[in-house]
Amino acid sequence: KEGGSRPSSSNTGAQAKRLLPFDGRYCGLMLPVLEDGGLADMNLKASDLLLISSCCGVGIDCLPLGRSTSTEQIARLMCDVASLAYRGRKPLSCRVFVCPECDPGERTQFDSPYLCNATVQSL
Repeated sequence: KEGGSRPSSSNTGAQAKRLLPFDGRYCGLMLPVLEDGGLADMNLKASDLLLISSCCGVGIDCLPLGRSTSTEQIARLMCDVASLAYRGRKPLSCRVFVCPECDPGERTQFDSPYLCNATVQSL
């Protein structure tokens, strides 16, 4: 991973707000890990996506999780996203994919024109 992603993403978010200055809209930098080949290769973790969401992102989108991920872990992640949304006074989403055949560190094996293969993460 290269440094400097937060200033770049922050600038993108600021430009979006300048162009669409209406409050209450779901507007920000979307980073759908499993829908973008470049993002899929970056090995982004939930903590990376939360950090970006604190300044301009729209939450956690298409993050692949391993089969050992518990419902409690997912619930805690959703609480983190909700807390960040509340404090930032902006809507955020939390869309994760639990991959039942993969462990953290392995790559997904999707055969889909709509999903990219990425490294499965743990929480």
